[in-house]
Amino acid sequence: DSSLISIYYDIYNQKIEITINLFWEINENKEYNRSNNNLKMIFEKVKECNIKENNSWDFIQEAYMKYITTEDSKEMLCFSSDEENPLYYIICENIRFEIINKN
Repeated sequence: DSSLISIYYDIYNQKIEITINLFWEINENKEYNRSNNNLKMIFEKVKECNIKENNSWDFIQEAYMKYITTEDSKEMLCFSSDEENPLYYIICENIRFEIINKN
């Protein structure tokens, strides 16, 4: 489980930064532990995005990332909160991430 903390749009540079509050992490033994981290994701060369209004009670149960091919035959990354009915999805050329310690 997790939730969005912030979304920063840089339309001029085709970049979106989101920060996600991580509630749980899975260790090597497939055990859940409380997380002391946030995840900052930086989406570069954004082609398309759709981020619906989020409320404090909206949680992210799972996240999906896969390669897609656009109409102009370009291979890009798609990151979304759900495969069928996502709260958000972002299609871009590159994704960078950073783990941020909450403490």
